[in-house]
Amino acid sequence: MTRKEYLNYLLILVSITLSFFFGYFVFRFEQAKNCQKPTKVIPEINPKVCTVDIESVSGGFLTGKIGEKQVRLRFGKEVLLLKNHEEFGFELKE
Repeated sequence: MTRKEYLNYLLILVSITLSFFFGYFVFRFEQAKNCQKPTKVIPEINPKVCTVDIESVSGGFLTGKIGEKQVRLRFGKEVLLLKNHEEFGFELKE
């Protein structure tokens, strides 16, 4: 067998191997894509529950935003009475 024939056989073998690998990965990708269920967006299921979004706590300072209802925050003896859609920030003291 000459060197040219050997390289031709090697090229054919590499081409077939790469075809199998690419076909396998494309099939797996499509299969995984088809298995995902679409995400449903639903309305708020607990509208009567108070919501407090804590945006950050850094250096002993807490900041956040209140949701739809009036909220009372208590930390130790300090009490904050916050109205809806109000932003807040206070220092956490021990």
